[in-house]
Amino acid sequence: MRLFLFFCLSIVVSNVVLAKTSMEKVLINHNDSLCYAPLVSAAEKIISKKTHRLMTTLNNDSNEPVVISGVIEYKDRQSHINFAAIRVNGQCRVKSTESFTFKLPCITVRQEVFKKWQMKGILNNTTLVLAHSRDAKQIAYLSDASDGSYCLVSRHNQF
Repeated sequence: MRLFLFFCLSIVVSNVVLAKTSMEKVLINHNDSLCYAPLVSAAEKIISKKTHRLMTTLNNDSNEPVVISGVIEYKDRQSHINFAAIRVNGQCRVKSTESFTFKLPCITVRQEVFKKWQMKGILNNTTLVLAHSRDAKQIAYLSDASDGSYCLVSRHNQF
């Protein structure tokens, strides 16, 4: 009986140790040890435990940026997510862009969702540019769409 319990426990522990995040699974065949950890960390921060799916069309050319795309599901919407990693001076720089829509005018989205973000500028008469008040590496673009009844949001992060 003890042997059986030990066997069952070892299977559970080994499965927990071997469990990988979606980003790790996508990068498993990519030979870029420099960008592996930063990409996994960025995905964990953005995606957390939300339902999602990631994919890539990786090539192993170290001169090309690594791009991973996917979909994240929220309670009230889906978003497109793109992670890009590039090697610069022996370091890996990771950026993400997440895009989604709200069925509200951008002025309402600005007041309800991005109220603590600071205005950076206006690109045109339908697009606001905002920066996170505590993290200047987070930028959001809010563009009115469908005659102003929807708001297209693109949120950019640098890690």
